[in-house]
This record gives sequence, C-alpha cells and structure tokens, in this order.
Amino acid sequence: MAQGIYKIEHRGICVYVGCARNIRRRFNQHRYTLMRRIHRNFLLQRAWDKHGEEMQFLVIEEVNDSGHLSDREQFYIDTMKPWANISDARGSNAHTDATKSKMRGRKFTEEHRRKLSESRIGKPSGRKGIPTGRAPKSVFKKGSQPWNKGMKMGPSWNAGKKLSESHRAALSVAKMGKPRPDISERLLGRKQSRESIERRLLSYRLTINKRKESHAAE
Repeated sequence: MAQGIYKIEHRGICVYVGCARNIRRRFNQHRYTLMRRIHRNFLLQRAWDKHGEEMQFLVIEEVNDSGHLSDREQFYIDTMKPWANISDARGSNAHTDATKSKMRGRKFTEEHRRKLSESRIGKPSGRKGIPTGRAPKSVFKKGSQPWNKGMKMGPSWNAGKKLSESHRAALSVAKMGKPRPDISERLLGRKQSRESIERRLLSYRLTINKRKESHAAE
C-alpha cells in the first residue's frame, strides 16, 4: 500500500491520526502491539482495550512526496482533532501557544511544592484501575512506584528445588579453575591445585554445617 496519512476511528469519531511510508505495514504494527497490550500510546491502548475490533483503520490521503508527510499529518491533526494524539506531527507535545506561554518560565517555590505534596497525601490517583498498556515515561522518574509492583509473576523454573550435598559439591568442583568474565584478565586461564580445591571444598562444607546447626538451634 502507498504512503500517506491514515486515521483510526470508532463509530465515526477520530481517535488517532498518523502517517507512514507503508500504511499497510503500519496498520499491522498497530494491531499487533494493541492486541498484545504493549502499545506506546497509552491513550490509544485504552481505547482499544474498551472497543477492540470495533475500531477502524482508514486511509485519509495518499502522499507521493515523503517530504510532505509531516505537513499533511499536522493538517489533519489540526482539522480532525484526534483525542489520542499525544504529540504533534513532529513529536512535540500538542499544547496550544497560549498554554505554552503560561508554562514557559513558570517556577514553584519550596513552600508551594510542599503544600502540593501534602494535599495529595492519602488521595488515590485519578488513573487508578485504568488499564493503559505500556506505562508513560512520566512514571519512570525518581521516587515513582515501579510499574510492575503488585503484578503476579509465574513461579521460577527452579522454585523450591533443593540440591543434595553431593550435587552442590560436584557443581562447586566443576566450576573451579574455569575462566570467568567477571574477573581480571590476569587471572584468566589460572588453574588451582588439587590441595587448594580440597581446602575450599572443606571450608564450604564447614559453612553449610554451621548454617544447619544455627537453623536447628532456632
């Protein structure tokens, strides 16, 4: 399919406008990431989670010159005003000139910041419980809650697996004397003597026995 401008809509309401040099491939990319709930645009992901296959992918205009793609995309963003476009055609935040002028040079005092922080204590987030696909970049700032906190992950393949003493000793001996990428170059290829291996193995067994005795005492 030719290059040009496309839109994603639901029941006649424009949700998203974009441009692509291969529209068919871009449609497939959108569908794949939306169905897997990993789309980078969390607003578009939210719309897909709610409406799914009811959303339509349509071509607005075919553009022969790829140098005009951004201009034509911006034209349709300004005209159709899709609510899921979080930036303009050139990647900048889609704020009006009046909003930008208000934000430019604005600074908060320490007292103002403290009051804002205290006013939010104990209040739930307005986005709580809303699935948004991939988390926006704003949540990855210092002090934010990890995006995967509370997620139930599957058990590890070796969860609950216990190794016998002979198995542990065999693994220890098998790894001794082998080059490791996390040690300095001057130690690569160095081989330990049999006496050194036996001393390390004896020390390891004594440590295991002490741990067992301490656990039994508790």
